[in-house]
Order: sequence, then C-alpha cells, then structure tokens
Amino acid sequence: MSSGPTKSLLYRYALQQCTDEEQVFVELWLASDPKVKDQLEMIRSMLNHIQEDKPENKKSTSEFVSPSTRSMYWLWYILVAIVFIAIVCWKIFKA
Repeated sequence: MSSGPTKSLLYRYALQQCTDEEQVFVELWLASDPKVKDQLEMIRSMLNHIQEDKPENKKSTSEFVSPSTRSMYWLWYILVAIVFIAIVCWKIFKA
C-alpha cells in the first residue's frame, strides 16, 4: 500500500467524499492491485455494518408504550378487575 493512496483516502472513496482527482487515482490503484479491492470491500462492509447500527436505523423509542399510556392501561385493568369482582360478589350474595 505504500505506492498507493492512504487508508484514509480509501475510506473517503468508500464514503464517496473524494475529489475528482483522488477518485481517478484510487480507481487506477484498484485496477492495478487486487489486494486493494479486498481492502476496499472490507472497508465498505465495515461501513455498512456501522450504518446498520446507527440509532436512526433502529426502531425509534416512540414505538414503545409511553409511561402515561402504560398508566392508562393499568387503570383499565384495575377498573375491569373491580367490575369483575363486583359481578362475582353480586352473584354470590344474590343466591
């Protein structure tokens, strides 16, 4: 790699942040050295993996139930339980 561009230039190339001259230089270097193609593929794979792990690519926290909504669910569960107990007690004492 000493005769070609630096790794930082390969990273910029993979991210498509090179100048036109740098891009031509890297493409010529890639055509002349098969090891560099492997390195570039490894860099692209790593960058794709990093991109997949970014928080904006994961489910947002807004998809989860908020505490206030959770509280409302608990209130409904308690209300249903009270109504159920009232019906059972009414049937027991009515008989």
